[in-house]
Amino acid sequence: MRSNASRTRGHDGYSDLKGFEPEFARAIDATGHRWVRNPSNGGFAIPLLEKGGTRNFYPDFLVWRDDQIIAIDPKGEHLIYNDAGRKLLSIRDENGKQRVLVRLITEGKWAYDPIKPTAKEGYSVWRMNSSGQGTLHTP
Repeated sequence: MRSNASRTRGHDGYSDLKGFEPEFARAIDATGHRWVRNPSNGGFAIPLLEKGGTRNFYPDFLVWRDDQIIAIDPKGEHLIYNDAGRKLLSIRDENGKQRVLVRLITEGKWAYDPIKPTAKEGYSVWRMNSSGQGTLHTP
């Protein structure tokens, strides 16, 4: 019999997870929302508007919540400085409804402007909102 957590995942087990991703995957399981680990360079891609090393963004996790997809990508400190500006997008449908929410996650508490770590505990959720980009800290 499959566990409750494996019923919300689109696959059995956790494969290719590194750093704090396994802990993060367990937290997604706990929400009860359906989710999958997005394959890099072959899964769900978000085209990037700004020139850089890549043309597409492949978020690590896709979570379905009601009629929205939450595209989540955990980031190490060395990547957030570049990715916060390139990958935090507001994606809306033809009626202006936001159907894809892009979120970046970093360990510790971070400030957005200027981008810098301010504390080591918890996690920061990077997001685009009506007033622009910003972070939300969770313990």
